[in-house]
Amino acid sequence: MSKSRYGLINRTRYRRHHRHIAMIAHPVLWHAIRRAKIAFWAVGLAVGLTTAVVAASITEPLRATFIGLLTGIAVGLVVAAVLFAWPVIRVAWHWTAEILALTGFLTLYSALAEDMPWWLALATIATPIGLLLTLPSIRRPILGWVWCIISRHRLRVCFTAFIASNQEGRTPLILFARPTPAGERIWIWLRPGLALADLEARTDRLAAGCWAAECRITPASRRYAALLRIDIARRNPLTATIGSPLPNLVPAAATVTAHVAAPSGLDLPDVPDTRAIDADRNRRAIAAPAPSDTASPPVDDLSDWI
Repeated sequence: MSKSRYGLINRTRYRRHHRHIAMIAHPVLWHAIRRAKIAFWAVGLAVGLTTAVVAASITEPLRATFIGLLTGIAVGLVVAAVLFAWPVIRVAWHWTAEILALTGFLTLYSALAEDMPWWLALATIATPIGLLLTLPSIRRPILGWVWCIISRHRLRVCFTAFIASNQEGRTPLILFARPTPAGERIWIWLRPGLALADLEARTDRLAAGCWAAECRITPASRRYAALLRIDIARRNPLTATIGSPLPNLVPAAATVTAHVAAPSGLDLPDVPDTRAIDADRNRRAIAAPAPSDTASPPVDDLSDWI
């Protein structure tokens, strides 16, 4: 089989295998394995040699070599395990809210199931939650945080679909999210290979992927260019009708009770012309004599000196 045909078969299998968006993409997994191997040898050798040299000054050379070897292997394995598990840690970070909610539900259910049947335990948990969701003052904040969780997942899918631009498939790290009157605000951290301009050109795709009306991306820090803020707008809060408490603050005695009839039958000649009044006032000011700047000297009264 020729190389071109072999490469075509591999590319076809790769595309067929990568039609769906996995939680951990294969390029990310391969890059994690490669980094874990490099970190194991680099960190293990550096820590092992340093530990052996330090230990040689306080113990025998053979024992110091053995201590350095064990220390290098242990530290190298820890660092390699962290780098290898980073994609899993990242996925766990994206699903933190769901994991905490499920953990709390299972803990509460286990505590109630010890003293009552399973169906009564579920009803005890579901009934207060259902009653609280009927109150608008409680339902709106809860729905706002739920949309924050949904938007984080939708951003992750969008980043994996059309923003990963490097060979390792690294996408921006989604940090935190909070609800706003218009929608959600999410902070992200750009990985090497991406910039603000790469995301600004795809705001329409991000808005469509997040099921929103508009998406705006702005820098979130003057010091770090990699820290960005994404504002997802789902509604316009300025169009809502807001009641004002000002009419209730006006005392009843200050209200006008008398009915004043609207003026009718006005004739324009009866209305004074303000331009004519101003012209007459200017004419009188011009005709008035100007005050003399030179005043006559006062006359000295001789009777004061006699």
